[in-house]
Amino acid sequence: MQLAPTLDLALLGLPGILLGMLLGYVFGGVETLRARDRLSLGIISSFVGGMILSLIIVVYHEIQTMEMIFIILSFFGGYLLGVFSNWTPTYQPRAASHIIYDPEDEDAEFDRQIKEALGGSE
Repeated sequence: MQLAPTLDLALLGLPGILLGMLLGYVFGGVETLRARDRLSLGIISSFVGGMILSLIIVVYHEIQTMEMIFIILSFFGGYLLGVFSNWTPTYQPRAASHIIYDPEDEDAEFDRQIKEALGGSE
């Protein structure tokens, strides 16, 4: 089993890298997705996208199994580049702090609760 020459192999991987970077850039910017979801989307989309690219390339150029694996891996590599270039942290809603005023409490205790809720120190 012999692989294609180096330049031909690099040209086979180039569309996968570019499309993977585009897809990774889009998924990396979605802050509602967790890191685990982004990684699993990357694995699935890299496999599916790499297979589609391989099937498109088969029409014009005969490729072997190792070259198909290379296309899938180049798609995943491009995806990782895109995700890390546009990574946004997952949205974490802030916990709302509530102050309950009890008229029987002392004013000093109420003031302490206000300072604590606003992030100040005593």
